[in-house]
Amino acid sequence: MKRCFLPLTIMLLSGCSLFAKPSTYIPPVVKADTAKFRLAGYTTTYSIVQKNAQGIMEGGGVLEKNGVLNLMRHVPKEIGMPKVTGKVYAENEYEVAVLPGKETRVTHSTLQCTASILFIPQAKGLYEFYYTYNQGEACALYGNEIIFDTVNNVYVEREIDQI
Repeated sequence: MKRCFLPLTIMLLSGCSLFAKPSTYIPPVVKADTAKFRLAGYTTTYSIVQKNAQGIMEGGGVLEKNGVLNLMRHVPKEIGMPKVTGKVYAENEYEVAVLPGKETRVTHSTLQCTASILFIPQAKGLYEFYYTYNQGEACALYGNEIIFDTVNNVYVEREIDQI
């Protein structure tokens, strides 16, 4: 019993500090050339990391997480992205700004599955991401660029060119 007392006391006094707090993605200020992402589904399952000038990937979860218990939840947020013409949107999309021209990884991750897309967003680029599950086991993450079709005067989507 005495052997267990000290370790248990340390754990109780330290609280949640035993668990590392995951990093959080901090979006840039929206400027004229800023790229924008729309994330569909549970916002807490997404993370964004971008390569910095030193070649190190920086970023983290789109929403701040506590490192212990993170329930999957929808957190809607709009920053003015146009919607694809004719596409039905849920009310829970999360829009976020990203720096263009940097290698970027968007990841959807849960205890059951992790999927990611690696690409370089273009200046003023508009991108949508969504995930699917195959019978609750395997998942896939999809990314599309939103572009304006000047001939038909509508917004359409095309698949992202991954690295």
